[in-house]
Amino acid sequence: MDLRSFGLFGADTPADAALDALVNDPAVHRVEAHTDLNFVKRHTFDRSGIELDFGGHRVTTTGIEPNTNDNPFGAVLYFKGRRTGSTLTAKLSAPMPDLADIFEVPDAGAFGVGEWWAVEIDAKPGGGQYEKEVQRLVQVTQRVDGTHIRVNYKIGWDLAAGRTFHWTKVEPVTRSHVRNMVFEGVPDADQLSGSHPVAYEYAVSCDVSGIDATGTFWPVVMRRWCTYFHTYQCQLKNPSSVTWGGAGYLTQQIYCLYGHVEDCHTANARHLNDWTASAYGYVTNCHGDGDDQGPFVTHGQFEHDLVYTGNSGLMTFANSGTAWGGAAKRVSVTRHVCSWFVARVAVTDLTLEDMRVIGNAQSGSGMIWINADGAQLRGCTASGPLVISQSSQRSTRPTVVADSAFTLGKGAEVTAANVSPAVHLERVALDGLDGASFKGTGPLVLDACAFTGKPDAAPSAFAHSSVTVRGAATRTPVSC
Repeated sequence: MDLRSFGLFGADTPADAALDALVNDPAVHRVEAHTDLNFVKRHTFDRSGIELDFGGHRVTTTGIEPNTNDNPFGAVLYFKGRRTGSTLTAKLSAPMPDLADIFEVPDAGAFGVGEWWAVEIDAKPGGGQYEKEVQRLVQVTQRVDGTHIRVNYKIGWDLAAGRTFHWTKVEPVTRSHVRNMVFEGVPDADQLSGSHPVAYEYAVSCDVSGIDATGTFWPVVMRRWCTYFHTYQCQLKNPSSVTWGGAGYLTQQIYCLYGHVEDCHTANARHLNDWTASAYGYVTNCHGDGDDQGPFVTHGQFEHDLVYTGNSGLMTFANSGTAWGGAAKRVSVTRHVCSWFVARVAVTDLTLEDMRVIGNAQSGSGMIWINADGAQLRGCTASGPLVISQSSQRSTRPTVVADSAFTLGKGAEVTAANVSPAVHLERVALDGLDGASFKGTGPLVLDACAFTGKPDAAPSAFAHSSVTVRGAATRTPVSC
């Protein structure tokens, strides 16, 4: 259906009533805009199976009603599924291992194959109030026996016996897509007066594409409790705020599964992409400039199995604080360029390949900082230092840096005193050594490495329990 059939030929008349009429008509499955539009309402829909295509026209929100307090779901278009009254709790009688997809439940007969449920584990004993390893919208795929079901998700963490899952049956919005608009947010707005185009909650297979946004407050595309989605060819320039918590993002995903963010761009924004308590996400060919706030982040709420390929922009992982767990696992980054990379907290089994870090005027830029918990770097180069510290000890694989090059400043600390596992540097070039220190307590293996410094440089000091050197070249004094 064409919005012009409701007499809308421009932005002079608000398009809200026409949009409501079309979206709420079950016979309508596609709505098209062929002119610029203005909206003054914030719409909530529970509609599935519809596509809104704005045809690349301007969408404005001049005179829009105020948002409610601290509400990133107060978008112009908010698609929301329904939590039903069906709830269950299930206490684990035995440990549940990493990558398990069979869940213990009190009665498998209460779950129908094909049904969708929001599943959430209780907070980790002795941890922060938000330390929950599992918060997902999942589909039941099999009744295994009377007390076990299989779902479409493999967990990412080992769970001890005695932990409790909380299940709520959900009727999700499905296949409701938003496409092709040039969205102009309210200028100089705050969290109440600001506007943003799209939000989804309890949604499955809902895609967003072709949104070019300017001046938004909350994320351009906000998602929570979403599974199977594609966000692509979207842009954000100069949001209203990059300092208010949660503001200034292109896209944020909370409790999400199987998302793909692709071919997106931000300029002078806070985050291009934020995974929060999410898993199995993929980010490709996305780029952020004016990126001192960090385009690529994870919240640190037990995210796992995330892949980034061919992107550019500052990147930090799991930095939001211990109340959320400060943890992520199995994160892989390939062919990335940025001014700064930090994954210093409990990021386990990090993989970096072909990363190029070039510092700028921002203090601390130029570095690669990793957690010595199964991190493996190959083919990485930084204009600044390599920093290795340790804040977790979950991995079974060694920490290895190979075929890489870094430049150290005076008195640089390469391995921190809290690094206890073995660290392997293989064919690594460290330039600019001048009083560098390797303070870790575990074994250090240097295989075919090149350490260089000026003739008058202070010696490098090694505190590791053992230092094994194979075929290394040094042009600076060392002391062990």
